[in-house]
Amino acid sequence: MVVRKSNEQDATQLKQYQALDDKVEGFSKRLTGGQTLETLNQALNEVTGTMSAAAVALQITGEHTDEVNGRIKGIAESTQEADGTVKGFHESQGTLNAKMREGRVRGGRDCDR
Repeated sequence: MVVRKSNEQDATQLKQYQALDDKVEGFSKRLTGGQTLETLNQALNEVTGTMSAAAVALQITGEHTDEVNGRIKGIAESTQEADGTVKGFHESQGTLNAKMREGRVRGGRDCDR
């Protein structure tokens, strides 16, 4: 993968993707090449990169998937208003707009003097 004419953030993300793609390709080649992985944990560590990430993968999949999805949905619902915005957004936006109007009024008076 060649990164040409991209901004710094895009270039970084493309390099991260390339590293992940290389890992997955190497892992796939090992499986199709007949190399046997010793344990599931070893395979998960290799795919996820760390033992911690492998532990998280095990905790949120399998028999725990429904529970995790339910908790994610509960968090999403508890932090959103009916229109989909984050709770408290309208209140803070109203306060910000009021302060902006107040600032414009003050700024206009100061300019007239």
